[in-house]
Order: sequence, then C-alpha cells, then structure tokens
Amino acid sequence: MFYAGCVGLPWLLAMMLVYFWNEYWDEEASPVIKSYYKWAFIVFVVYTVALAGWYATFLVFKDGALSSLSVLRTSSALEFLEDVA
Repeated sequence: MFYAGCVGLPWLLAMMLVYFWNEYWDEEASPVIKSYYKWAFIVFVVYTVALAGWYATFLVFKDGALSSLSVLRTSSALEFLEDVA
C-alpha cells in the first residue's frame, strides 16, 4: 500500500491542481487556496521529476550495472553465512 501511495501522490496532486484551476485564477479567490495551489504545483513537479528519474535510472541499468553501488553485497553476506554454518 505504501508503494501505491508513493506512485499515486503525483496523480492526487494533479487532480487537485485541475480541480482548483479556476479558483487559482480568480482574482477574488482566497489567498490561502492560492498559496496551497502554488505549493502543490511545486511539489508535483519536483516529485514527478524525481520519480521519473528514479524509474529511468533503474530501467536503463536493469542488467545489474548499478550493483557496484550496493551497500550490502549479497554474495559476501551469503559467503559469511555459509562460513558460520
């Protein structure tokens, strides 16, 4: 459920931006709503760019080219466990 929320957050922000579009451009609108709209737009752009960058990175390097960046090397951990047993 957590991962669905992480992927769904940009969609939720996009729907909010569409819903409050007319309210944002209305000159008599509440400044609080305009402030929330601006922050939602900024968060939407930053989060979408970060999510797309993360996805593209792991799509391009799906063959294990990033395995050297692993914090915990699985092979050495397995060798250690075999030596202990």
